[in-house]
Amino acid sequence: EAIIHNLVENKPGILWSAMPASYQKDINDIIRSSIATIDQNVYDKTLGLVRKANKILKEKKSFILKYGRDEDIRMSTEDLEEVSRNWDMVTELFGILLSSQFGTFEAATKFDGGEFLASTGNDLMTKLVAISALTPENLWVNDILPILKAIKVKEVSSSENKTVLEFTDGTGRKDTQNFVKVEGKWIPENLQSDWASRIENIKAEIPNEKTGLEFKMSALMFIGMAEGILNQLDDAKSEEEFLKVLDSLSNFGAF
Repeated sequence: EAIIHNLVENKPGILWSAMPASYQKDINDIIRSSIATIDQNVYDKTLGLVRKANKILKEKKSFILKYGRDEDIRMSTEDLEEVSRNWDMVTELFGILLSSQFGTFEAATKFDGGEFLASTGNDLMTKLVAISALTPENLWVNDILPILKAIKVKEVSSSENKTVLEFTDGTGRKDTQNFVKVEGKWIPENLQSDWASRIENIKAEIPNEKTGLEFKMSALMFIGMAEGILNQLDDAKSEEEFLKVLDSLSNFGAF
């Protein structure tokens, strides 16, 4: 019930708090090891591109939307209105991620899931809820939130290291799940039984060495090209200059 309550309040950090310490360590180790296989220069330069792109999206929004009306693009009025409506929220989402632990190579290699979910996770969830509110469907308020709020939890039986809980949703449908205690935390029994093998399989997929020189050189070459294009878009002082750069890119792609 505490997990459901916190999710309703846009606080995903409860998911981390509910996990056994060894499970938390497994997740941290996987993310840190995965980041460590990436060349630092490639990682930081890629983030530089994303920052520059996000800056352009924020500062040149009207130019880009004008390009969407071009006869070769032909976005419908409804689509343009929806894109315009969500635009600022999306750039803010990128901003949140770029300011998180993934915002620099050094910070990412020291990733801490608890800190991430409590801070960045909270901000992301709040922003996603706000984006949902901008849509006609508003799935969070009209679908997801009512489901979460309607869930009732009842203890069926309990012993020192095992308990059975009954979950009832808003329609009255019941589901019974077994929970076991691991390192002082109650977790679903099926999660506990599969955890070690799943983690082992994921770790086996992580390369033992950093990306090779050939990949690094190719990545840096691509980043350099993309950086040149973004610099042109960023330097454009007028709508005409901006659209001229986009037109040249379209002609290059067609060629």
